[in-house]
Amino acid sequence: FKIVVLGQSGVGKTCIINAFDNKPFTASSVSTLNAGFISKQITLQNQHSIRLVVWDTAGQERYAVIAPIYYRDAAGIIVVFDVQEQNSFLKAIQFAESVLQLNPKAKILFAANKMDSDKSEMKIDVTEAENTLLQKGFELFKVSAKVQMNVKEMFQRMGELVFKESGLEVPQKRDLKFLDDEQEGSKQTKG
Repeated sequence: FKIVVLGQSGVGKTCIINAFDNKPFTASSVSTLNAGFISKQITLQNQHSIRLVVWDTAGQERYAVIAPIYYRDAAGIIVVFDVQEQNSFLKAIQFAESVLQLNPKAKILFAANKMDSDKSEMKIDVTEAENTLLQKGFELFKVSAKVQMNVKEMFQRMGELVFKESGLEVPQKRDLKFLDDEQEGSKQTKG
């Protein structure tokens, strides 16, 4: 399942993907200049394993024109904003609206990143943001790539959503019963 991570430059998209991929956090991450991806298998609650192919996209404004190429066929989108940057939340909502115009079936989750920040550094009222998103029908995960808070849970939830949307079913275990020869013969009609 293709999952695309969107958001403004500097919100922590790459760090979130690295946390999901069990890579160490690096504070001085260079801005992503093109798209890259990781592939990771997860096990759903129903014990079915699926593969998520998670795409990291460039967040700079100059790359906005090519972003639709990545998300038009995605099963899921994670839209990231930085709780230290008020504008990043507004931009995140715009990203989600753009996705829905091009790919209305995509499952969308929001990630409020840098939740490990000191309260004095937070420029976004996360409760208010969550209420706004709930009114629009979106779920919000409060994450921190730095301390790996709720990152795996967010991708797990995305896996559950895209699997359910796909319509694929987990094969049910069925017991087969065979009739022995005597029972088989008694069921035949004589003509």
